[in-house]
Amino acid sequence: MIEGKSERYKLFWIGNDKGTGGVGIFLAEKWVDKVIEVNRVSNRIIQMKLMVGETIFTAISVYVPQCGLSEEAKDGFYDRLIAVASKVSEKEVLAVAGDFNGHVGKTSDGFEEVHEGNGYGERNTEGERILEFGFAMDMLVANTVFKKRESHLVTYESGTAKTQVDYLLVRKKDRKLLSDVKVIPSEEIVTQHKPVVCDFKVKKVCQVKRKFIPRRKIWRLNEEQVKREFKDQVDELLGTNPRTASGSVEEQWKKLKDTLLTVTEQTCGWTKGPPRHKVTWWWNEEVENSIKEKRKLWSDWKRGLVNKEMYLVAKRTARRAIYKAKTEAEKARFADILRRDDEKNEVFRIAKQMAKTNQDIVGEKCIRNDDGVLAINEQDKKDAWKCYYERLLNTEFPRDRENLEVTEAVDGLAIRIEKEMVREAVSSESG
Repeated sequence: MIEGKSERYKLFWIGNDKGTGGVGIFLAEKWVDKVIEVNRVSNRIIQMKLMVGETIFTAISVYVPQCGLSEEAKDGFYDRLIAVASKVSEKEVLAVAGDFNGHVGKTSDGFEEVHEGNGYGERNTEGERILEFGFAMDMLVANTVFKKRESHLVTYESGTAKTQVDYLLVRKKDRKLLSDVKVIPSEEIVTQHKPVVCDFKVKKVCQVKRKFIPRRKIWRLNEEQVKREFKDQVDELLGTNPRTASGSVEEQWKKLKDTLLTVTEQTCGWTKGPPRHKVTWWWNEEVENSIKEKRKLWSDWKRGLVNKEMYLVAKRTARRAIYKAKTEAEKARFADILRRDDEKNEVFRIAKQMAKTNQDIVGEKCIRNDDGVLAINEQDKKDAWKCYYERLLNTEFPRDRENLEVTEAVDGLAIRIEKEMVREAVSSESG
């Protein structure tokens, strides 16, 4: 996960050590659990499928070979891209975006079905390849759909040179989903490349309002004062040794349980409403004060009370405080785990959680029916599982009943497998 200005992002990437190829997709954290498939095709093509409401959105990010490479390399790239895009179902929304290293030109000039006449610059050979790809896949260049000023069309700028090389292509049937496509001239994705922003209209799914159940804030027991109050109240109600209490086992257990729950409620409290933010376990007073100061200076700068440099200094100070707090908290956490023998399993739990976070698909696994089509809504999922279980263990596979191999029954204990037998079997398999 990568920290942004206001939210976190996950990078899905593929490349090589030479730096001659590399392509990726940045995804906001709120969409990470909606990923249902990631296909790293090559160093220049990566495909991702997202569940957006009841629609499957397929995004293909590309980095087309530049002008200096051979025609064979360019043809091979487009052949592979066509093969990948052709497998995307017509029911899915398909978007192909990236650095195409070509100019489609300002006007359509023979490619009216692909180019809607609102482009930029002069068309070149690589630009014709882009338009031919769009024509073959029944797609159109979204950058040419809406009439924009020059600054909202230019995607690459170096000195006095201005060009349009980054494009977004969508299927013609999905043109009605486009509400806007433009370049943000004040921002840069990589050196000299401007971001192309596209707004899609998708059907909103009506979600059933969830009922949130209040929970005891047991994580507050990590605070020294709360921990001390909890211990004092438990000792007062149960005594220092609960095992010396009279009564049956059930009565002792009920008293212990009721005491712990009651004291937890009094010292820790209850949650209210739906969870808004995850508990920041590394948060401390220094971080809180530095962030308050940064926010205050931001407000003062916007009102013209202080200069921008003062705000930037406070911003850097807050970042350093957060980094320092995180680092020290992580060091203390792992040192405490490694010091206690009974908590060493915690290391494996953390490592497992980190490995899960780095996986491509972290949300609910999707289900395909017998035709290989993804089940989107709940009823389709139920039908797919119903067909699967009806077929499971009830299907007779063809076999030659008359020529079944008959082996002699073995009486007594099973034969003990020795190391030499394993070595011999492995050697025979490996040839």
